[in-house]
Amino acid sequence: MASIEYCMWHLTPNGWVNGTVKTDSPKLTNKPIPNDRVLTYKYEERMKGAEIISDHTEIFRIDDNDLIDKLLKKYPFKGEIIL
Repeated sequence: MASIEYCMWHLTPNGWVNGTVKTDSPKLTNKPIPNDRVLTYKYEERMKGAEIISDHTEIFRIDDNDLIDKLLKKYPFKGEIIL
């Protein structure tokens, strides 16, 4: 059976803020969504045997693409699971 863990990441004018985290414990740590978020990614790590596959999916985006592009240049997305 594959292991799946995830962390929600919210881009704000001050950078990336980690949100809700799901680990295999099974543990779900809920965190509030920042009011000033402009973009949210769900970052996942799946373990299949000895292989770890990581990916991210866009969950939320405001309509201001110029602001998002500016913030992504300033704060590139790195993606990781943080408890």
